[in-house]
Amino acid sequence: MVAAKDLLMFVKAAVTTIEYDSYCNVIKVRMVMAMATITLKTGQAAYRIQMKSNALSQSFLRQLPEQLDLYVGEDTHYWGYLPNKLAVAQHQPLKGLPVPGLYYVPQLQTITIYYRKSTIFAPNDLYLLGEPLDQLEGLAVHANEVAITVGFKA
Repeated sequence: MVAAKDLLMFVKAAVTTIEYDSYCNVIKVRMVMAMATITLKTGQAAYRIQMKSNALSQSFLRQLPEQLDLYVGEDTHYWGYLPNKLAVAQHQPLKGLPVPGLYYVPQLQTITIYYRKSTIFAPNDLYLLGEPLDQLEGLAVHANEVAITVGFKA
């Protein structure tokens, strides 16, 4: 079970700006492509993933659920369902073998966290959401202890 307490409102507040245009007398709301780091925390360690600075990653952050169940997939990754699909039309899927990172799988409406390099091609398209800043190999034994937190850089 992955807990991401109260992050949805935090994420929306962190990536939205509101501007008043006095010349046109209108209020403009726009999304800011903030650099975000997701931290996967277990009882023993923390693993950081730097989110890509693109619309797909921002869309994932905006709809990050309060909790997300993770399931073991083979011996290379975890996966969990998202409540809503992400738009991938303007993004390219991964070419080649999956390496450690956070991915979106549109056919299954899931995210996938590869904690080690795979020796086989993924059966579905993978879209990279973020790359690890730390070795993720330690996640191999922590399927039921992972909690997600998000931080932003200005």
